[in-house]
Amino acid sequence: MCSVGSKDNITRRELLGIFSRKGDVTPIIEREKCTGCGLCATHCPKGAITILQNAQENIYRILFHHDLCDGCDTCEKHCPEHGFQLQQRSGRNVPDGSSTVIFEDRILRCTACNTPLFPEAMAKRLKARVDSTAGFDLLFNLCPSCRMKTPWKVERIGKSKGENIAGGEGT
Repeated sequence: MCSVGSKDNITRRELLGIFSRKGDVTPIIEREKCTGCGLCATHCPKGAITILQNAQENIYRILFHHDLCDGCDTCEKHCPEHGFQLQQRSGRNVPDGSSTVIFEDRILRCTACNTPLFPEAMAKRLKARVDSTAGFDLLFNLCPSCRMKTPWKVERIGKSKGENIAGGEGT
């Protein structure tokens, strides 16, 4: 039987390192589900996931730092789209200190003032979720300031029987 901590055998720290998931996981992102919301990065207790925005180049990236991840799967639990998974890696083929781009998208800009807004994938997902029969068009291409300055056009698509949004008779 080996004694823990002896010179000829493995140390307790080395033994625990063998059983920990640190550095042995890689993120799997389902591109069709990921909107780039960044909740995985916001909730990562180790800072293994970070957001990099480059407004000059119109690029939004989410990076995964392999050496910081301890495999706690907090990122998986906080993904609202259920498109983020950590998967065990069979070998350590990623150099220490390296990071991988796990999401990259174009930054959508306000069409009125050119302020950077959010990833294009997020706008597409939100537009798809908004029911077009709701009778209004949310202005995803405007920043909050410009949205406040813009009057809302409330028109029901395919009005039936001349009713307006309030439910009264139309003209």
